[in-house]
Amino acid sequence: MAETFLQKIRIKLEGAEQASKGTEKVSRGMSSLAKKAMAAGAAYFGVRGIINGISKSIDLFKEQELAQIKLNSALGKSSSSLKIYASSLQKATTFGDELILQGMAQLAFFIKDEKQLKIATKATLDLAAAKGMDLVQAADLVAKSVGSSTNALSRYGIAAEGAVGSNERLFSITNEIEKLFGGQATAVIESYSGKMEQLDNRLGDISEVMGEVFAPVVLDLKETWVDFAESVSDFLGLTPDLEDAQRE
Repeated sequence: MAETFLQKIRIKLEGAEQASKGTEKVSRGMSSLAKKAMAAGAAYFGVRGIINGISKSIDLFKEQELAQIKLNSALGKSSSSLKIYASSLQKATTFGDELILQGMAQLAFFIKDEKQLKIATKATLDLAAAKGMDLVQAADLVAKSVGSSTNALSRYGIAAEGAVGSNERLFSITNEIEKLFGGQATAVIESYSGKMEQLDNRLGDISEVMGEVFAPVVLDLKETWVDFAESVSDFLGLTPDLEDAQRE
């Protein structure tokens, strides 16, 4: 009986040992699986991050390009001088150069002289910074006040004197802004948030350059895909007949 009892204990112990070894194997297997899953996840999010980064850089390049096109259209010509000036203002303020170009475009509807446009732009940045306004909105107010009989800046204590569209009217407005809010746009960069925004603008510039490189490649790929999709659609008879559509 004693021997039989000892045999039963030995069997149970051996079974427990085997079960423990099996648990260790499962644990190692789960650990290995977890590591593989983490590696796969890191690779996935890494690729997603690269794709998102490229997409973001192209979006920034498009925004910059569109701002330049709008300015050229409003001014009636292309100006490298204004583009350089916008970049210099970005370095001295928290406003991105693409936003400054958009503001310039609003002003250029009424101000065609480049020197005067630069003066109006600087004043607009000070106004926007002082009042916490959107830069393009501020530029629109300044432009309307210069180019029309309505002084849209009167609510901010700024007088507009002189004939509509005249140099006298422009300088009366910019001088008033300088007197009230001069230096506001540059003062902001001394704050922590201002320094962070400047760094973001610099990173944005780098992304824009990358976007300019990637954009033609993405455009070619997209055009190729559209051509392929149209060919498949034609082959399957899914493309509507324009002549039939016109008859209907």
